[in-house]
Amino acid sequence: MNLIKARTSAGLALAAVLGLAGSVLAVAEAPAANAACRPKYKTMTDTGVKSVFRYGCGDVKGYVEDTKKDGRDARVQFSTPGGISSKVTVASGKGDQTDFDINVDYAEACVWRYHSVFGGSTPECDSL
Repeated sequence: MNLIKARTSAGLALAAVLGLAGSVLAVAEAPAANAACRPKYKTMTDTGVKSVFRYGCGDVKGYVEDTKKDGRDARVQFSTPGGISSKVTVASGKGDQTDFDINVDYAEACVWRYHSVFGGSTPECDSL
């Protein structure tokens, strides 16, 4: 009977140690998985438009800012492998900025100024 108790206690102790080691290993692996996905940053400008992008890791976040305040809108539009995204972010021509967040792995972004009467600038585009 004492032999069975000793083996059971030793087995439980071994299982506890292995379980704890597995937990420590899982915790140690978590930062490595996050470190594999490091976002990239890019700033794109056009006359009166500034847009800052944080991309990679399955999304594109950032903002578009109107820097000229002349009544023309500052715009950013995304083209994705599935076609042109309907996501067009506009900062009104009053000097404000507008945030954007889209879930894509790859996109081409274009920034430009636009006004229904005065027309617009030629878009500046780049891959993200």
